[in-house]
Parts: sequence; C-alpha cells; structure tokens
Amino acid sequence: MAPARQNMPDLADLKGQDTARRVLEIAAAGGHHLLMVGPPGAGKSMLAARLAGLLPPLNPAEALEATMLHSVAGNLTEGGLIQNRPFREPHHSASMAALVGGGLRANHHVTYPARFQLVAAMNPCRCGYLGDPARAYHKIMRVSRTIADLAGDDRVGRAALAEALPYRAMPLLA
Repeated sequence: MAPARQNMPDLADLKGQDTARRVLEIAAAGGHHLLMVGPPGAGKSMLAARLAGLLPPLNPAEALEATMLHSVAGNLTEGGLIQNRPFREPHHSASMAALVGGGLRANHHVTYPARFQLVAAMNPCRCGYLGDPARAYHKIMRVSRTIADLAGDDRVGRAALAEALPYRAMPLLA
C-alpha cells in the first residue's frame, strides 16, 4: 500500500486566520461544502488547499473505489491502493473539457461515483477589495446579491470571510 498522508499540507504551517481556520475544520469534520470570500492575498486558496490534510484517510472500500477510478482514467502511477482522498484545485479559467479530463471525454456521457466536498474561494467583488475605500471599485448592490446568492445556495453549506492580515499583525513563525 502507498503511504498515507504523503505530501498533504495541513494547518500546522498556517499563521493567523483563526475564524477561517475554524470554519475549515468544521467543514472538514462535517463534510460541508464551503465558500470563502475575501480580498486577494487573504489566504483563501491556501486555506482551501489545506482541506485535504484535515480529512481522514480513505477506508478500504473508498480506497478501492478511488484506485479503480484512477486506473480507468489512466492516472494510476504507482502500484497499490490510493490512501489519500483525491484533491483537485482547478483554476477559475479552466474549461468544461479541462474539468472532465480534456479532449474526447468532454463529449461522452459516463456516470462515475461522485461524492465530493466543494471548497471554493472568491474575491468579494471584481476588483477584490470590497470594504476598502482606498482600493475598492465595485457596484455594491451587484456584489451583495452575488454573495447572498452563493451563500444561500443549498450546495454551499457554509460561507466564511477571510480577512487580509497586515504583515505586522501576523504571528512570528516558530
């Protein structure tokens, strides 16, 4: 079997963001979908990438299922069962074809098991600086409707605001 928890980022190297960290832990424990909203540089994507390190290893049935799916897709690089939960972080500009594996797969209809946990990160507005009068440029009503629509979607179980921390407010690395 492949070693478990290999190269999985976790919260140990994260400083600050206590509220967002707690919400991420709750989402991981409960399997909730999560939408994080905050300005550029607040750490939303970094927090999202740490979800995989918080999840428990796959049980034997899940490991077999994940290994079979990786094998069918031609993505099984090492022998043995997959022990870590699959984690993907597609870029916001990824096309539908890229999301499903690219090329011909985009035109086929195949049903695979699809239990997943969605963790998404977004800026609060187009410029990213909602609430910062020195930097923000946005139409407040459009922004508030968009966030309310996303946060109220039944597929998004939690919405968390990630705040940009000034450099001097960050705890020193130990």
